[in-house]
Amino acid sequence: MDVKELKDLLHLDGSTHLNVFFANSSDEDLAGVATWPWDKEALTHLGGIVLNPSFYGTFGHTHTMIHEIGHSLGLYHVFRGISEVESCNDACLETEPSLETGDLCADTNPTPKYKYCRDPEPGNDTCGQRSFKHTPYRNYMSYADDACTDSFTLNQVARMHCYLDLIYQSWRPGSKPAPVPLPPRLMEQGQASLILEWFPAITGHYFDREVGSVCDRCTEGGVLMQYATNSSSPRPCAPSGHWSPREAEGPPDVEQVCEPSVRTWSPNAGLDSGSVGSASCPLQGCMLQLDFSYPLMPDSLTVWVTFFSPEENGLAAIHNILLLTMSGNNVSLGPQSVFCDTPLTLKLEVDEEVYGVQFFTMDQHLEIDATLMASKPGNMLCQACQPLRYRLTRDPPFSHAPHGVVLMEPRRYIDR
Repeated sequence: MDVKELKDLLHLDGSTHLNVFFANSSDEDLAGVATWPWDKEALTHLGGIVLNPSFYGTFGHTHTMIHEIGHSLGLYHVFRGISEVESCNDACLETEPSLETGDLCADTNPTPKYKYCRDPEPGNDTCGQRSFKHTPYRNYMSYADDACTDSFTLNQVARMHCYLDLIYQSWRPGSKPAPVPLPPRLMEQGQASLILEWFPAITGHYFDREVGSVCDRCTEGGVLMQYATNSSSPRPCAPSGHWSPREAEGPPDVEQVCEPSVRTWSPNAGLDSGSVGSASCPLQGCMLQLDFSYPLMPDSLTVWVTFFSPEENGLAAIHNILLLTMSGNNVSLGPQSVFCDTPLTLKLEVDEEVYGVQFFTMDQHLEIDATLMASKPGNMLCQACQPLRYRLTRDPPFSHAPHGVVLMEPRRYIDR
């Protein structure tokens, strides 16, 4: 049983806490591995940290968990800008502490990978840098022995806090309610009254909800917005998992559109480097199927195609899109032309519940990052959601509510 199979079997919720697994990974030399906060699996049962029990707690590996937690909160190795660059022309090459290169922290000096508790000796494989002084060998994100690793820097702490606030909010159920970004606006003023309106909470949510629940996906007008949660394709998957159907699940996460990315599904998955481009799609096209958690009558479908080969043939990048309905009367949307820098959004006129979608393409290099299906307004699943409550305060205080008025939707108040 590999690590993914173990995680699937245990299926531990990752949306409210960090899961730590003790298991041997496929690479027996790894003491630990962590899911990055920007990975699609970060808040799922497939996220978390895996620690190798063969190493954990042994001499030199007593701080492994701290190191891996650093990764899960967005920290790179302090030697990323020297020992983890692909070439001396790499944009991440670090020649001085910087927020834009290396480990993206300006208070960790450049350093090569080094396991001893001192500055490294001069080397000849560091892109012309032969001497490194005041290196962060005491940093938890170095590879130095545990006898000397004892700290994070202020920039690293700030970076971890950013990901706790941006990605892992649901790990802090007791945190304060999200603020409203701007104070209420005066919309109308009469002789005896004022009409005030305000923006929704900064999180963009409109309802009380649990992470992953239906209400977490509902907008103000009762529109249920959901990304694909399950995927499949008859094309084989690459052993690395790159370009596999699962990469098309969840929200878009490709960093640079119009460039090939391993964070997408592509028909080329499973072809070895010597055969890329040599295997053609079948007559009906290479197919990706994506399923959604909640069948619904859709109002629109949005797909992020972030790379394709327009010169490969004269056909549209997407040969056909097939909506899969609960009744079995599937709906064909036909060929679709796409732009790699703009999501394709289709307005739908479908009176049946749709549970999934199939994409067909003749382009072996096409890459699909994500798909979003939106319901018509007033979706039944959203109607049971309770709107967020807002506390409106005033100086001087309201005479009838000195601690503020608690209001629900709409975000509007008449002060008389």
